[in-house]
Amino acid sequence: MKEMNVDVAPQRVKWYKRFLRDVSTTGFNVTGDMKRVIPKKDLPKQPKRKDKVVF
Repeated sequence: MKEMNVDVAPQRVKWYKRFLRDVSTTGFNVTGDMKRVIPKKDLPKQPKRKDKVVF
């Protein structure tokens, strides 16, 4: 758990930002040939709390 909560935490923040950027610019596949782009105003804000991985 230390590895996921401490060592990988800074990388995980980058993953979140990249994911939100990708769905707001290139979108994601809703079905096989239909893609949806989510406007930036509709994306959730990053929570102020820290992420925690639990098993």
